[in-house]
Amino acid sequence: MKLIISKELIEKSLSSVWDLGNETLYSLCRDNFDHQKIENVLAKVWLIGRSYAAAIERRKNAEEPNDVFYTGKVYEGFKASELDSKLAELKCLSQGVSNICELDSTDVTMKALSLHACLTQLTKEMTLLEKRSFCSKYLHFHLPSLFFIYDSRAVSAINQLFDGSLKDIKLRIKDANVDEEYAIFYYKCLAIGCEIKEKYGVDLTTRQLDNLLVAISNEQLEKSYLL
Repeated sequence: MKLIISKELIEKSLSSVWDLGNETLYSLCRDNFDHQKIENVLAKVWLIGRSYAAAIERRKNAEEPNDVFYTGKVYEGFKASELDSKLAELKCLSQGVSNICELDSTDVTMKALSLHACLTQLTKEMTLLEKRSFCSKYLHFHLPSLFFIYDSRAVSAINQLFDGSLKDIKLRIKDANVDEEYAIFYYKCLAIGCEIKEKYGVDLTTRQLDNLLVAISNEQLEKSYLL
């Protein structure tokens, strides 16, 4: 681990003032897991995207109003995709996974990365933009034990922590149906989660690691203001 972090900061990351708000989104996805009803799709895509600064309506060459885009391309695209069957499969495979080290010991990682890649491609067809951040967040709220939240702050923080072999990660995902940038980030998160368990004896969930990455990013931002 390149950046030395305190156990105190890790323990502070076990909960967050945002937990109640996040639980609202987790509950929304648990209670409306599939993508067959238009109200389910619109509520989840809209609320997750807006809550996490990753709104899907940000797109190139927008010709139709946002509400038409949502009720047309987004709903029809999600409904017609293999999203529901893949989510259902992963939900079954992930039973019993409660922390990052347990996730690292399962064989669902590549299936999770493949689903993220499929959703990223689907949203790219709709928007003509890379939506890997939105896709990571959207999938996280459906299957929180499997998906790490990807955004610029998380990437910056994980890169300060990870000192493993990038070459080894690239070999693991070579020729796989994955979004390479998210897959590299994903494997870095797995490595750091297990290293924290080994060094500090703390089993982090994907959400708790996200809390930690945000805390590290905020600390670095505060330091930059003081320079």
